[in-house]
Amino acid sequence: MNDLAPFISNSKLATIRRLTVGITNWPDFEREFLLGTGKSPNTTRSYLTACRQYYDFCNGIHPANVDIATPERIESYYDSVIASGCDIDTAAIRIRALGYLY
Repeated sequence: MNDLAPFISNSKLATIRRLTVGITNWPDFEREFLLGTGKSPNTTRSYLTACRQYYDFCNGIHPANVDIATPERIESYYDSVIASGCDIDTAAIRIRALGYLY
């Protein structure tokens, strides 16, 4: 990350470091990506649930990991949501919630 120092401010480097190294569990992830976004409580709860399910689907690996953040992985997650018995609208909301991650 030091190679980026001439091009990116220290505060932005600190943010990048916090988001990539500082998130080690679900509460960290929840705090950084999902809380305080200005959404209604019901939307926040729905998005938290969807993101937690995706986090669990990825076996607790940081969603920004390059092996996890792939279109194929998200499509696989979508397929698993449909296979679990959710209707298409619910699956679409769960995928929309992933917008907070990517």
